[in-house]
Amino acid sequence: MTEDRLGGTLQPAFALWSAATVLGGAILLPAARVAEWTTIATAGLAVLVALSLAWWGRRRTGSGPVTALLAVAGVWAALAGWLSTVLLDRVPVVAAAAATVCAAGIVTIAGRLLGFGRPLATALLVGAMVAAAVAAWAALGSDVRQPLRVVPVLVVLGVGLLPRFALGAGGMAEASFRLRAAGQAVPPEQVDRSLRVAEEHLIGGITGLAAGAGVCGVVLIGTGDHRDVALALGLALLLWLRSRLFERTGQVLPLRLATAAVVLAGAVRVLLLGWDWALPAALGAVLVLTIAFGSRRVRSTGRGRLLRVGELLVAAATVVVLVAATGLAELADPLARQ
Repeated sequence: MTEDRLGGTLQPAFALWSAATVLGGAILLPAARVAEWTTIATAGLAVLVALSLAWWGRRRTGSGPVTALLAVAGVWAALAGWLSTVLLDRVPVVAAAAATVCAAGIVTIAGRLLGFGRPLATALLVGAMVAAAVAAWAALGSDVRQPLRVVPVLVVLGVGLLPRFALGAGGMAEASFRLRAAGQAVPPEQVDRSLRVAEEHLIGGITGLAAGAGVCGVVLIGTGDHRDVALALGLALLLWLRSRLFERTGQVLPLRLATAAVVLAGAVRVLLLGWDWALPAALGAVLVLTIAFGSRRVRSTGRGRLLRVGELLVAAATVVVLVAATGLAELADPLARQ
C-alpha cells in the first residue's frame, strides 16, 4: 500500500512541494536581492524553473503544489520587476507597481495555460490595477499619499460590486442570456462549473482588493498625520462592516485580515506616541475586537438594522475625514468666499 501511494501522487506532490519551498526560500538570500542585471537574469531563470515544474506536475498531482509553484514564480517575477525599476532610478511606488504587474502577468498567463491558480491570478490582477493606479497618480507629481487616501474608498465601494462581476466572469451571465433569449437549456455540469469559476474569481477579487486597501491603510498610518490615521481606521472599520455581505470563510477572511492589519498598525503608532491612556485603550480595543471578530454570526433583524445604521454613521464620518485629509476643505473655502 505504501508503494502504491509513493508511486501515485504522494511522491510527485512531495517533490513539487519541496521544490517550491527551496525556490521560495532562495529569494531570502542576500545575493538574490542585489540590484544588478545578473540578479534579474537569475530571477528570470527561477521563474522558468518554477513554471517548468508546474507544467510537469499539472497531471501528476493536485492543485496545491502547482499553485504553490505559480506563487513562487510570481514572487520571483515581482523581484525582477522591482530590481529593474530600481536600476532605472524610479521611485519606490513605481517599483512596487512594476513588481505587482510582473507577478500578475506571469501568474495569469501561466495559470491560464495550466488550468490552475485562478484565485491567485485574479487577486494579483486586482492588486496590479490598484498598484498601477497609485503609481500613475504619484507619477503625475501629486502627493503620494493622495491616492493612498482615495484608493481604499474605491475598494470599499467595489467590494459590493464584486459578486456581479464574478458571476459574469464565470459565465453565468451568458448562460442566463441563452436561457432567456434563445430558450436553450443549460446543462447542470456547465452551471456547476460556472459557479465554481465565479467563486474562484470572487475570492481572488476580494483578496486583491483587501490587500490593496490594507497596504494603503498601513502606509497612511505609518507616514501620515492624525487625519490620515483616522481615515485609515475608519476605512478599516468599513471593510469589516462590508464583510457582512459574504458568507464563506474564504470571502470574509481577506477583508477582516486587512482590517486587523490596519488596526494593529494604528495601535502600534498610538503606543509609540507614549500617551498615558494609550496602553489601557489598546487593551480594551483588543478585548472588543477579539469578541467582534470571533463571535458567531447571529441573524437578527434588530442587530442587522443596528449594523446598517452604524455603517452609515462610520461612512459619513469617514467622508468628512477624507475631505479634510485630501485638502478639499481648504480648496472649497476660497471658492466659497468668491
